[in-house]
Order: sequence, then C-alpha cells, then structure tokens
Amino acid sequence: MLAPFSRTSARRALLALTVTSAAAALVKLWTDIVADRAESRFPPAGRFLEVHRVRLHYLSAGNGFPLVVLHGNDGSAADFQMSMLDNLASEFRTYVFDRPGHGYSEPVPGSSRYLDRQSAILHGAFKRLGVKRALTLGHSGGLLLVAPVGFYTHEIQTEAFYRALSLPLLGEFVARILMLFGRPRIDRALERAFYPQRPPKDYLEAFASMLLRPGQLMSFARDELCISSSIEQISDMYCSVAAPVSILCGDKDRLLYSDNQAMRLKKAIPGADLKIIENAGHMIPFTHPTAVMEALRDLRARIAPAT
Repeated sequence: MLAPFSRTSARRALLALTVTSAAAALVKLWTDIVADRAESRFPPAGRFLEVHRVRLHYLSAGNGFPLVVLHGNDGSAADFQMSMLDNLASEFRTYVFDRPGHGYSEPVPGSSRYLDRQSAILHGAFKRLGVKRALTLGHSGGLLLVAPVGFYTHEIQTEAFYRALSLPLLGEFVARILMLFGRPRIDRALERAFYPQRPPKDYLEAFASMLLRPGQLMSFARDELCISSSIEQISDMYCSVAAPVSILCGDKDRLLYSDNQAMRLKKAIPGADLKIIENAGHMIPFTHPTAVMEALRDLRARIAPAT
C-alpha cells in the first residue's frame, strides 16, 4: 500500500506545479507577443473568402487566362508575392492562395480526411471566384509541377516532433517552445532549400517570422503527417491524368531528388513534359522565374491557341 504524502512532499509538489504553470504562462505570453509582432510586420496583403466555414486568404492580380497558384507545405502565398507574382500577373489572371492553416487562412477543423477537406475547400473557393478552366501550379486544367513530391520515399518521412506538434494540447506547447529555439533550424532548412543559391534576406525574415507561430507550425506538422498516406492513395491514379502536365525541377535540389520524384512522375503521367534546370535547387520560383514563365506559356499553348 502506498504511503500518504507528507506535508513537505505536498508543499514541494505544489511549488513544482506553481513554477511549471508560471513558466508555461510566461512562454505563452512571450510567444503571443512574438506572433503578434510577426503579423504586424507582415500583414495580409490580399483578400478573404469564406468557404465551408473556413476563412481563406488569397492574392489576386493581373488579367488574362486564369492561373491558380498553391504554395508548398511550410510556406504561404507570400512565397509567390515575394518572388514572381508580378511576372505571373503580367500574363495571367493570377490567384495565389494561403492553403488552409497556412499564412492567414484558417485551419480545417478536425483531422479526418484532412487533405481531402483542404482540396474541397480550395475547389469551393475556385467556384466562388468563377475560376473554371485554369492553369494551376498545383491542380487540374493545365498543371505545372515545380519541384514536386509525387511518391513516398525516405526523403519525406515525417520526424517525431511532427506527431507531437499535431496533438491538440501538447502540440501548442511544443510549437511555442519551437518559437523560442527554432530559428537556427529554419535558417539551415532555407539554406538547403535555396542551394546552390542563397535565400534572400527579406524572404528569410518573413518566412521565419510567419512560420514560427503556433497555428502555422501545427498546420505544417498536420499536413506533413497526411502527405505520405495521401501520396500512397493517389500515386496509382497518375496514369489516368488527362490534363496537360509540365514538370520543372532543379538538378541540385537537396530536398527532393529528381530521380526519386520528377523523373518518376514524368513516367507515370501520360504525356507529361519534364525540364531539369541546371544549377537550380528547390526554390525555382525565386531563383529561375523565367523558366517558370516559359513553362506556363507552353502549357497555355497546349490547352488552346492563345487568343
């Protein structure tokens, strides 16, 4: 039988609980201030649209044939706002979305069929905006895939902290700790993503500031945990893709090696074009915007003659 707590033990337990609670409150207060400062420095630059009770943030610019742009998992619409939105808008009616849970878009509630629900919400947004037949850096019509993930390999296996981040209570705590100590990790990750070029300093600051917010970190982890299972479900369907597809990748991409991803996608998708850019890494819209524009023009011509 367990002995009862002594008064000294009870006092020690109460003291430990008080100190822990105070430390957690201080961490929350400080990280809330950091997140508020980030959002003040980098406010939303676009408009908001509510679809299926989820508030989406998006940028729109330009005229011409519609182009829908979807960013990668740890990014936001700012990736294209700071890289090549002006170029895209010079030739296309361009819509750049913060995917649910990223940037300034609200997350999708719940966890069941999470990526499917994201897709349904974005499709609803396209309909609300009157986007029917479009080029897409991400989805149907004519599809341009830039440094894509199409197959599950060891390169995209999730790390242990993704699972911790995705849990409702523990996830927020882990996210706030990462806000305090995660900046060096982000700097190293962006250097790897931009290799062999260097990340622009203004983008590095904006990216780190916006990613290091609890909600953004939790959405990022949540998406990462869904990617592998989703890829396994859809990879057998690539052979049925009927839309014109172009693929761009860099020969020095250190995140997603072309032989494991882009080359396999070209073989799997009927009629897909593949261009491997020399001396390019993962962040092609920043480092090689001309190649992206050329691929979009070619894809537009494959859909229908320009008018």
